[in-house]
Amino acid sequence: MYFFEWVNDSLCDRMRLNVVGLMEKNETLLAENEEMMKQLKKWETDKENLSKMNQKNLSLKMEVKA
Repeated sequence: MYFFEWVNDSLCDRMRLNVVGLMEKNETLLAENEEMMKQLKKWETDKENLSKMNQKNLSLKMEVKA
């Protein structure tokens, strides 16, 4: 029975650095995504509030005209 093991430390080290770099980039992107989702929710809330205020404003204008 034959046994063969490929050893290439420089490639492994380089690959480890690449993986670590990709993991760091992933963490950064996840944090950015979380911030963007928070901002989107805030904008959605602001949009809903603006819509309610516009409806109230329209209602008040109709009352003034009557």
